[in-house]
Amino acid sequence: MVKKRLLNGEECPKCKEVSKLLEERGHAGDITRTVWADMSDPQSEGFALAKKYRVKRAPFFIVRREGEEKIYTSVLQMLNEVFGE
Repeated sequence: MVKKRLLNGEECPKCKEVSKLLEERGHAGDITRTVWADMSDPQSEGFALAKKYRVKRAPFFIVRREGEEKIYTSVLQMLNEVFGE
């Protein structure tokens, strides 16, 4: 999961909302890694991943299964396709 950290050091509101949804649905533990797109560091790993995958908004998900990667910019689509919700 790639999240955005704002200049004030806080997690972006949408990222907080998505994290809460994942918790409520019992999938927070299924996120194996969280990477930050840190607004105070344009060279942060999250920004590099956003550039690599041409994603313009956080949060987004990089799902690796059976040697393939799929990018999800919608948590609901990811939950549906990955977890059958």
